[in-house]
Amino acid sequence: YRENYDWTLSKLKDNLSKKTKSLLIPTIVFGTIFSICIYPFSREEGYSRFQSIGSMIIDPFKHGYWFTLALFEMFILFYLGDFFLKKKSVKNRTIVWVIISIVLYVLSFYTTKQYIVENGYFEKTLENYYYLAFNITSLNKTFYYFQWFMFGILLRKHWNEVVQHIKTGYIITFSLILYIPLLLINRYNSDPIISNITFALLGYEAIIILFSFFYLYQSISSTEYFWGSGLQAIGKRTLDIYMIHYFFIPSLLEVGNWFKTPNNDIANKILPELIVGFVFSLGVIGLCLIISKIIRMSPFFSQFLFGSKKEE
Repeated sequence: YRENYDWTLSKLKDNLSKKTKSLLIPTIVFGTIFSICIYPFSREEGYSRFQSIGSMIIDPFKHGYWFTLALFEMFILFYLGDFFLKKKSVKNRTIVWVIISIVLYVLSFYTTKQYIVENGYFEKTLENYYYLAFNITSLNKTFYYFQWFMFGILLRKHWNEVVQHIKTGYIITFSLILYIPLLLINRYNSDPIISNITFALLGYEAIIILFSFFYLYQSISSTEYFWGSGLQAIGKRTLDIYMIHYFFIPSLLEVGNWFKTPNNDIANKILPELIVGFVFSLGVIGLCLIISKIIRMSPFFSQFLFGSKKEE
């Protein structure tokens, strides 16, 4: 978000070019390498490399690489929309974007079909081609998550007011009080519409709570603490970590099955899961940061794989 940003066609093209280099190209490159080198061997049914590439193309999750593709599409949608709204001198663009976000959220449920290929067979119907187009582009994910993209922009736009509400504590109190009822309704309600609405609201609640926590306790990320430097290093390399981490996520089937065994003892189930998850997360993040450092030693690969700016 940029206050009073003077959109021109040249700036629009420049922004689109930057996001293509920093998001789209790395997604295609890393997604393709992962699909060829890792994914075929992580599937029990044994995919060939050719089948793996085809699976990635029609999979809306892109073997895990859907997020940066959807994020790229969100930027495109926002840039084009904001460019158009400013050129048309639309005064209250916030209301327009809220309406657009709601419409896209609703549309996301009409553009998603989990299985369009059954037992290796694709039925050539107009409906399946419709869903196939959305799967290939991951637009169904873009439509669903665009609301949180806009939520972040609106928080930035009204930054001073947001900070004041966080400092007073009212917004946190309200969020904490509302969270449990929403969680119970979502968990025990059988109506899919209510479940989807409460799930989305829980997302907003979680964002508000976590954002407030890290704002009020931002000193924990300070270099005064030994973990602060680590947190800052992770924060500066989130794109690198996201692109690389799928190559190192361990397959812990036995542990996963152990967690699923009937056991209501929190200490015997949740605590070990958190410990195992935390330890492996640190290990994977550490490997990703090391490989990121190695890749960034090459100016060409730093620009090509992570969209880094060319040093003058």
